[in-house]
Amino acid sequence: AQGSLQHPQVEAHPRRDGGIVAIAGPISNILQAILFAMAIRFMGGPDQGSALGELMLMGVITNLSLAFFNMIPLGPLDGHWVMQSILPYSLAVKYHEFNRAYGSMAILAMIVLVPGTIGKIIGPAVMACARLLLS
Repeated sequence: AQGSLQHPQVEAHPRRDGGIVAIAGPISNILQAILFAMAIRFMGGPDQGSALGELMLMGVITNLSLAFFNMIPLGPLDGHWVMQSILPYSLAVKYHEFNRAYGSMAILAMIVLVPGTIGKIIGPAVMACARLLLS
């Protein structure tokens, strides 16, 4: 289930519009990470060592992690809906059926059966973006 109400009967392009709705969450996470990074800069940089500085740094890392995790293209994550919206229709139907059958199990398997897999997938992008925002 998606996190927002949609009315396909009033959407001019349901697949495209669904992708736009799905990407809104990760974009809001990235914007929050930018705001936390700006606050860190305003406070004098990431090396302050204060509790507030640490909290702000956690805000950057957490929001970037949520954005990248949510963009993994497996259902029910938002990346699945974004990917489905940009694929040609015939592939999108097959992709949707695959994710409906196996997407949740694949995410769960990565988390439970192979700990650290998600971190290896999103970690480099999170850290590169954090360095960029904090430099």
